[in-house]
This record gives sequence, C-alpha cells and structure tokens, in this order.
Amino acid sequence: MINPQKEDVILKTKQFVFQELNGDASDHDWWHIVRVAKMAKTIALKEGADLFICEIAALLHDIADEKLNKSAEKGL
Repeated sequence: MINPQKEDVILKTKQFVFQELNGDASDHDWWHIVRVAKMAKTIALKEGADLFICEIAALLHDIADEKLNKSAEKGL
C-alpha cells in the first residue's frame, strides 16, 4: 500500500497528465496513459519494484515527447 502523501502525488500527477493529453489526436491520449500505468503497476508488483516510482514514470512518460509537446530545449 502506498502512503497517503504518495497517493496525493499520484492523484495530482493524473490530473496534470489528463489536462495535458486528454483529447490528443494521436495514440498517446489519456487512455493510452491509463493502459501504460496499469501495465507498469502489474509488472512492478510482479517484479518487486517500487510501485510509486513505476506508476509516476508511466503516467509521465509521454509528457516530454516532442511529437506531442513543443520542447523548450530545442537547439540545445
């Protein structure tokens, strides 16, 4: 079981990612994130990995994708 502080971080992360990717026209919309997070949690439990880290990573994995978001780091 994840502690309440981590649950709050997960909830806020979900809200942020939903706001950013909901309705995206590519295959990288909110429901893609939900599927990836579910799979990440399943694998984390089976492998004994840190569930919090795996879920957060899965939720955020497309946020930095330049195909979906403009990069502020272009040209660096």
